[in-house]
Amino acid sequence: MEEQNIQLETTLHELRASEQKYRTLSNNLPGLIFRLETNPAGHMIFYNNLLPELTGYSEAVLRREYGNSLNQMILPDDLTTLQEARQKAIIENKPYNITYRFVHQGSTLKYFNEIGVPVQDITNKKELIDGLIFDVTDKKLTEHELVIALEKARESDQLKSTFLSTLSHELRTPLNA
Repeated sequence: MEEQNIQLETTLHELRASEQKYRTLSNNLPGLIFRLETNPAGHMIFYNNLLPELTGYSEAVLRREYGNSLNQMILPDDLTTLQEARQKAIIENKPYNITYRFVHQGSTLKYFNEIGVPVQDITNKKELIDGLIFDVTDKKLTEHELVIALEKARESDQLKSTFLSTLSHELRTPLNA
């Protein structure tokens, strides 16, 4: 009996150490780690401590006002695309990777990149999605600025070409006086 108690305590200690290791890992990653149900509401049943920082919503507000789902803060067109990507991933049993627009608390628009993979809960055979969400707003804004700069460069190039063409024509055409 004494040996069983020692073995049980050792196993319990190892289990706590393992849980602490994974909790530390999940809380130190630079993105939101989540597990959600595959129903249309997308209820999150697990998320790491980055939820408030990433979304601007506290866990209490998310739970009380939004039923542990981020869906109401995702722009409608993007939500449809996201739900389709999730469903396709489940059907094909393949990961998905999608970027969508999210309304951060305070009405600031953010861009999130979500990477998810379908999994099955071994206890109740329920379809779930495990994934990561990263804030890619700075990247999207930089891309937008680059597109604008490229358009301006093309416009300047076109103006230069037009000017040089006109100048060349004027230099080749004799003056009619």
